[in-house]
Amino acid sequence: ARRHPADCVLSGFMQMFAPNVAMANFHTLEDAARYYRAVMELWGQYRRALPGMRVHEIRYEELVVDFDAVVNGLLEFLGLPWEDEVREFGETALRRGRITTPSRTQVTQPLYGHARYRWRRYRAHFGQAWEEIRPFMEAAGYPAE
Repeated sequence: ARRHPADCVLSGFMQMFAPNVAMANFHTLEDAARYYRAVMELWGQYRRALPGMRVHEIRYEELVVDFDAVVNGLLEFLGLPWEDEVREFGETALRRGRITTPSRTQVTQPLYGHARYRWRRYRAHFGQAWEEIRPFMEAAGYPAE
C-alpha cells in the first residue's frame, strides 16, 4: 500500500516502537525521512531489476474512503473472489491471537480516515525532512504543500 510520504514519515516518528537498531531510524523526523527515502530507493531498484514483476498499488487515502471498491480491485488482481468476511478483518485478527505489530491496538479497529493528510497539521515541523521526501511525493502525485 502507498500512503502520502509525509504521513508515512510522521506515523513512524509518532509510534512508540520498542527500542532496537531498526527503530532508531524514527527518533527524529529527519531520521524517519532518510529511512523512508532509503526504503523507497530500494523499492525502485527492485522495480527496475524485475520489470515483469506484477504489482497492484493501493493508496491508503482511497482505502479508508472506499474500502469495498479498493479491496475488490485487489482481489480481482489476485484472482480471488469477494467474500463479505473481508470486511471483518478486526475479528479475524482477534481470532488469530497475539498481535505483535507496533500498531496492534489499531489492527482490530475499523478503518478510519482521520489520519489522512495528518502531515498538514505538522508541516512546519518537517524542516529538512521535507526535502528528503519531496521527490517521492511528486513522483506519486501527492501534494507537496
